[in-house]
Amino acid sequence: MTNAAPRVRHKTNQKESETMVANKFLSLLDDGWIISDDESECPDFVLTKGTRTVGLELTSYREQGAHNEADSRDCQLCQFIGDSWRKDTSVNHFQLVLSYRESNDRFLLPKKSCWNELLDEVRSLARSLVHSDEPIQFSFDLFEDTDEKFEQFVARQGRSCLTAKDYPTLCRHFRRVVLLYHPNVVADKPTTSLSTRWTGADTSELQRVLEGKIKKAMEEYRANLPTDAELWLLIHNDGWPMSANVSIDSILKKLLQTAESVLRSSGVFARAYWLTDALIQGFGSLHSVYPSGVKKISG
Repeated sequence: MTNAAPRVRHKTNQKESETMVANKFLSLLDDGWIISDDESECPDFVLTKGTRTVGLELTSYREQGAHNEADSRDCQLCQFIGDSWRKDTSVNHFQLVLSYRESNDRFLLPKKSCWNELLDEVRSLARSLVHSDEPIQFSFDLFEDTDEKFEQFVARQGRSCLTAKDYPTLCRHFRRVVLLYHPNVVADKPTTSLSTRWTGADTSELQRVLEGKIKKAMEEYRANLPTDAELWLLIHNDGWPMSANVSIDSILKKLLQTAESVLRSSGVFARAYWLTDALIQGFGSLHSVYPSGVKKISG
């Protein structure tokens, strides 16, 4: 029973985010479609306009490429720290920014078994900092192996450092930590160097995602809709972390063309669209992908 609640909550959060994306899409499309009261999960939404019905399936795209798995673990870690951090009035005015150590283009993320130790260490660090009622930034370089002479050398350069002697878990996995204090702002969950990592557009990853959606559409989605209902696909990148923001026109064009090629060869979806910056209020653009070819609709 204790494990059931988080799964339900995650599902609720996911549906809330999907609903935000779907509503933004319909606003930019501006064609009179609305989300019906049908609580569909397969496809994600049922849209109606007059007597017409459409099934709308969503799929998100991230440009992390080889770092997709690490990115998921990083999001879980940041959520874990953030959930506790916001509730702790002794530290929740410090925004935490962490920079991972890397080895062979791999991020050295801490295992889940170390998360509580990491949380205790960063909480202890925040509580030790002396601050006034003005915003201030504290930055520390982190070292695993060091000695007193090296620490003195770093200090002479005007840099502050922490060592594994006092912060073993923090120093093992991160090379730098920044704490931004603001007396009037409650901090959000931490951000990390992985959150802002740009690894380039990964067309093979996009193709894999779309082929999975095509397979599900053929096996599941179609069966849950009226025989005369069209099935649409909405691909979206959310705009946060910043690595999810494909605002560079040449890169976005490459992804749109890849999506069109994959979807046109299957013919399963009647229409497909791409929504950028889907979760950032006031930003975003909507692009047609298929069947009328790649073109910008709005935004």
